[in-house]
Amino acid sequence: MKLQNARGAASSVLACGLLSLLSACGGGGSSSPSPAPMPGGSAVVSGTATYQSVPAAANGGLNYGAASFKPIRGATVQLLDVNGAVLASGATDGLGHYSIALPVAQQITVRVRAELAASPAADGPGFNFSVRDNTQGNALYVLDSAPFVATGGVARDLQAASGWGGSSYTAVRAAGPFSILDVVYAGTQKVLSVVPNLVLPTLQLYWSANNRPASGDPTQGFIGTSFFTSNAGAGQPGLFLLGAADVDTDEYDTHVVEHEFGHYLQYALSRDDSPGGPHSSGDKLDARLAFSEGWGNAWSGMALGGPLYSDSDGPRQASGFVLDVSRAPVGSDQGAYSETTLQYLLWTASQDPAIGFTPIYNAFVALKPLPAFTTAYAMSRMIKTVSPSSSTEVDALWNSVGVHGTDEYGSGETNDGGITGTAATLPVYKTHPGIGGTATYCLTSHYNVGQFAYKLGTTQFIRFDVPAAGTHTLSVTRSAQTTDTAATDPDFMLLRSDGTRTVADTNSLNPDGSPSNAETLASTSLSAGTTVIALSDFNMPAKSTAASPDTLRCFDLKVN
Repeated sequence: MKLQNARGAASSVLACGLLSLLSACGGGGSSSPSPAPMPGGSAVVSGTATYQSVPAAANGGLNYGAASFKPIRGATVQLLDVNGAVLASGATDGLGHYSIALPVAQQITVRVRAELAASPAADGPGFNFSVRDNTQGNALYVLDSAPFVATGGVARDLQAASGWGGSSYTAVRAAGPFSILDVVYAGTQKVLSVVPNLVLPTLQLYWSANNRPASGDPTQGFIGTSFFTSNAGAGQPGLFLLGAADVDTDEYDTHVVEHEFGHYLQYALSRDDSPGGPHSSGDKLDARLAFSEGWGNAWSGMALGGPLYSDSDGPRQASGFVLDVSRAPVGSDQGAYSETTLQYLLWTASQDPAIGFTPIYNAFVALKPLPAFTTAYAMSRMIKTVSPSSSTEVDALWNSVGVHGTDEYGSGETNDGGITGTAATLPVYKTHPGIGGTATYCLTSHYNVGQFAYKLGTTQFIRFDVPAAGTHTLSVTRSAQTTDTAATDPDFMLLRSDGTRTVADTNSLNPDGSPSNAETLASTSLSAGTTVIALSDFNMPAKSTAASPDTLRCFDLKVN
């Protein structure tokens, strides 16, 4: 989910064609040198494909006056006959160039698809990423040339323009999908720099000029915000991006797009234990949420080669904000509960010659089977595991911004984030008596101001040892220590020692329909070793102001 900073995929025509019908026209001119003709009435068609990129201004808004054309990199290129059949295909290179042999000279159209595709091979990568219009039946965006007769050597360049008319969009926003695609290209190249033959699951990115920050039916453009989901339909992952002009657009907010692609990489390569929900700079968050959002921000800088994350919005896309992920957190914003801290740690570690990106990537992947939640503590432990020589630098960096835990469970942490007493945040993981034991754990609304969110104190992390693999029942029931009479809805995430998870969130009711104030996970298999639980209450009330009284919610956990 994109950062909320003090504010909380075409059915269009590209140049000359209807985008929802997967056609759009680009320049039919030739600025590339013509290749030598092939013998026998065949042809070679070549050229360069570009899109108009709009950079960010100093305030995070878009600076249309500084727009420039950049290469469409790695995209699928097709040569189509008069009936739309594919005669030959290839891809653009890192400079946007393509060159495709045509066996028989004839009338064709050159099509550039908003798609990065590579078939898995023993010595190469495999992936398929495409930009589509969720408001037009998930139609793929393409850029088409005008039809022409291809014979001998012929050049056709294609350009996707922004459609900006000076004070508003007055033409098709053809460049948008290709700007998004280029961000994905950059992220893909970054991970392939470490694992050249990496195979990644298919991802569709959904962008439309209709996509706006309002909840509802995504097929009508009501997507709420830009976000990644592991299930966009039929169990497939998807990434949705805003595109509503004069409200909030993200196709040129490259760090926002890369942030969401970073969440896809968590899904594809690692693990993301974040409960999700609202988050803003300066919040004290559930440490899993802080890690996930801090990772997304830092990853955007790593992949795009710069620490300035900007997000435009408002009339003419002229407003916005900029945050610098290389800026160290200060004061109470230091800690494993702060996304500012996490983005700084991960970015800085990736730029440190003593650590670097490869250990960051390898540690990120190594989180997947780890029997500890994805937090600053787990990441520190795994970097030191995959790169022991960097241990001194990692410890010094983490300690410098208030993260002092010595292992993946945060053992020895002294930064409590300002919460002590019954719902104390330290130790980071509470130790449960084990199989057959019962203990009480309390949550607090202390930082839960304004709306329900997963803040520091609204979750307790609990760990216990399972001596041998077996089947067990975990039950959570409301404790008498709870300070209010409103219904509770306890939920918990169970993480086994083999890295597999189960979420218990049934919102169970009593036979008379009243809230049960309980949650049970019956007859679940637990592997031998350490099992951890993240306990929360979905009904935790939000405080109207920071000064409002805290609500204490306490629950008894029993493991049989």
